[in-house]
Amino acid sequence: MKQDQPATPDEWLDEIRLAITDARKTKPFGLLTGQLITNANLFHLAPLVCMKSRGLDYRDEDLRNKVTEGALANYVANSDPDGIGHGLSPSTAATVNNATASVVGFVKRKGAK
Repeated sequence: MKQDQPATPDEWLDEIRLAITDARKTKPFGLLTGQLITNANLFHLAPLVCMKSRGLDYRDEDLRNKVTEGALANYVANSDPDGIGHGLSPSTAATVNNATASVVGFVKRKGAK
């Protein structure tokens, strides 16, 4: 289901809530692949969930890589290399990745490099 880019803080919060709910639906499939999917690592799915909600073609490897790289770069930038941490909880990490993936996907879709 394609959704428009959120325009207000409440719309962003609704989108993030829906994205986390959508990502949680993958937990049973993790067992089939031998990967335990927990709330703590759901943020890894944020770029693909975002692409799905925006109606972007997640089979497009170039776009998928750009969206994932943007989300990962933002996550790393908001993480502490010394291990002290910025208080980035799993849900906050998912939020950061979803918002970043959304912006990167939007810019890429509009033809920017």
